Amino acid sequence: MFDQLTAPAELWVFADQHHMPSIGGTESAGTPSAPLHGVMCDWLRDRFADKPLRHPGEILYIEANSAGPNSPTLVRKRQWYES
Repeated sequence: MFDQLTAPAELWVFADQHHMPSIGGTESAGTPSAPLHGVMCDWLRDRFADKPLRHPGEILYIEANSAGPNSPTLVRKRQWYES
């Protein structure tokens, strides 16, 4: 479905996370940890400010306990599962 989008988009896949991912933190009552909450708010702020996406058309695979979607060591891959 991601490849069928016509609007600018990027997809973040959080490894080994279920619905509410956390980066370097823990979840509490369905609320993401502070670091991920900040990343999500930054992303929204940038969209409202009309800033371009950092990784347009890319799928970002974010390993558990990684530095996050803007890390220079971030892995980009189209498949994150084994066939």
